[in-house]
Amino acid sequence: MFGWGLESYGTAFQLIRPRPLEANRQYETSYVEAHSDWLQSWAEVGFVGTLLVVLMTVVPLSALRWRDLREPLVGYLLAGCALITLYAWIEFPFANGAVQIAFFLSFFAAIRYAQLAARAEPSG
Repeated sequence: MFGWGLESYGTAFQLIRPRPLEANRQYETSYVEAHSDWLQSWAEVGFVGTLLVVLMTVVPLSALRWRDLREPLVGYLLAGCALITLYAWIEFPFANGAVQIAFFLSFFAAIRYAQLAARAEPSG
């Protein structure tokens, strides 16, 4: 429910292996990361932590109205963030710190730009 802790997947994976890894086995490897970022999050921070990560993006998005998302720049930035999130189902883009920084910078810049653009529109 709460996971094993950050960066603990490799250690936890070794604990649940049915047999120890032998140096002579040619085709057997030790896994340090899960098969995707979502599985990695589930294993390391559990259901509660993964839910909190999802809420970190859902709550700011829920504060916006659909008409606030009309701006092309906002749409492009959020579409790029959505593609990275979908890609995380099959690969590890968030294992790279630069991707994490670019993702959250783009996401929160898009949210703030949408809020500012909505505030600058004339009421009518």
